[in-house]
Amino acid sequence: MQKALQILRYFFYGINVIAIICTFVAAFGGYISPIRLHAIPAIAAMTFPAWFIAMPVFAIISFFVNKKYAIANIATMLLCINAFLTYCPLNFFSVTPPTGSREIKVMSYNVLHYKPYKPEKYSSEFSYTISAIINSGADIVCVQEGILPEKLSRRISNATSEQLDSLCNIYPYRVSDTEGISTLSKFPVEMTSAPEIPGESGNLQVFQYDIDGIPLKIYNIHLQSFGFNPDDKELFIDLTEGKADNNIRRSKNQLLNKLATAFRCHATQAQIIRSALDKDDAKNVILCGDFNDIPGCYALRTICGEDMYDCFRECALGPSISYRDNRFYFHIDQMLCRKGITTTDIKPLRIGASDHFPILATVHITK
Repeated sequence: MQKALQILRYFFYGINVIAIICTFVAAFGGYISPIRLHAIPAIAAMTFPAWFIAMPVFAIISFFVNKKYAIANIATMLLCINAFLTYCPLNFFSVTPPTGSREIKVMSYNVLHYKPYKPEKYSSEFSYTISAIINSGADIVCVQEGILPEKLSRRISNATSEQLDSLCNIYPYRVSDTEGISTLSKFPVEMTSAPEIPGESGNLQVFQYDIDGIPLKIYNIHLQSFGFNPDDKELFIDLTEGKADNNIRRSKNQLLNKLATAFRCHATQAQIIRSALDKDDAKNVILCGDFNDIPGCYALRTICGEDMYDCFRECALGPSISYRDNRFYFHIDQMLCRKGITTTDIKPLRIGASDHFPILATVHITK
């Protein structure tokens, strides 16, 4: 009996050490370039919340088995607290905007071409996505995967003529490229030159707004998609249900390889975007869109550089998700601001019929 307990204790020690190592790799995976090193750290970063939540459980068990291991678990949590706060910001106090600043609300929204992500859940007589935009209160809407809705047929968008009239009245200034990056604005706007980023589904457009005499520039981006097909998504669902039999090899060949390819592409795209920001001396700059990547990822850190900040990390409260289909419950829609801009609120809105939720930020700009 004593020998069995000792074997069980050593087994627990081994599992605990593995969990601590995995927590560190996941916490700092966003600092490691998936181009220079294999994309495993970037993939591991997606699992960080699970490892971090496991740490206090291991700490409690370790307290009764070996207090030294409990100290190791607590130390791990403390050393990884910054990664935790990136996933789960704890900003309990409101931010005071600068005196004389101009407040505007900016929405970023991947609209899935204005189609419902689950057609059986939504009526075809009404566009829930366009309704979400109309009722959002946003002054500027940055759209990914959606040309201007008035250019779509009624069959594709489900929009009623009343909805389109209302949208055009609220946002008289509307600009779109041919790939689905567009903006709806209450203020005059024009699309300016932007560098081309590589990738089959990567896109970047830069829009210049005149906010009652205050210039504002927004980089509207859509980074490379993972390219999952229906079979990949079904496999992921099977794995989340614990149906791992005969799926480990498939998951490596299908899911992990596609994730690694996308993360490497994100890194290249981010470097090009960062280079464009380095050359841009505008004071009021916002960058938002569908990153197809999580908070604290390498692409986000690269784009942030020294002069931008992550709006969620700075003023949000609690964890959030912005993607809701196929059990990929991740926060992949991000917003960054140049440090001359003050963000006082940001949150995802659980509205619309897209597979993404829109994110809405309240920002304050000055001349």
